[in-house]
Amino acid sequence: MSMGQDEAVEIPRVEGGVKCVELDYRGVKIELVQLEHHPVGFRKGLEIEDVPGNWREVVGKKFEGAKTVFLEYFPPDMRGAKNIPVIGFFVGMWQKQKGVSMFGEMGEMAATIGARVAVADVARGPMYAWQELAVDQPRWREEIRKLSEEQRAEYGGRYDEIHPLEMHQPWAVDARRLMTARAMMQEARGMQAGERLVWVGAPAHGLRIENYIKRQIESETRGEVSPSEESEKIKKYKSTPGFDCRVRYYEKGKWGWRGENKLIG
Repeated sequence: MSMGQDEAVEIPRVEGGVKCVELDYRGVKIELVQLEHHPVGFRKGLEIEDVPGNWREVVGKKFEGAKTVFLEYFPPDMRGAKNIPVIGFFVGMWQKQKGVSMFGEMGEMAATIGARVAVADVARGPMYAWQELAVDQPRWREEIRKLSEEQRAEYGGRYDEIHPLEMHQPWAVDARRLMTARAMMQEARGMQAGERLVWVGAPAHGLRIENYIKRQIESETRGEVSPSEESEKIKKYKSTPGFDCRVRYYEKGKWGWRGENKLIG
């Protein structure tokens, strides 16, 4: 097994840019296409004003030959959440964002070349929102408060490379990244050497997904099944109410998108 070289090594928050990282997992190429997709103000200071102008060209090239395309968001995957009181209001607003319509267009691009769309993000309902905003964020602030000044300076934050501090700290946003990484590796294990799958999403998520895939590759190289820290967190995430720990697959048929689900192992 080998790992491909990153096409960029800096933290991928460059305005207007798209970062592409290629990893080799058991002979299958996993390509992470990382691009900003929120308007400025949605997460001020971390997101650019608009999506990169060349995204169709970059994404289209990466989709060529891919068997499965994992997307951070996909409109058909969000329809159920729109029927949930309160949450549905925010989902409706979110679907109007340019970034979400962009992911819908990506799904159509995938269908055109015969690839299926997959979504593995656990954040799909009010229980997830409660866990992240009301439970994990206050708890995480308390953990950071306990650190010394030197430790705080060393810790880059949850939008940076994964830090040892977080290895034993389950939290909602980490679940989105770890479970997506696991879903893609699960998909790769059912593929043939030389085949490709692609993920598209925000750089902050892509960086951590890359971290987790690399950690798994290193673990398997040592003859281990999986890093123990990941195994413990996965158990926690699978038992957390409201975390959708399934891969949702979508294929375009005559009457529209049809889906099927598979548990993330």
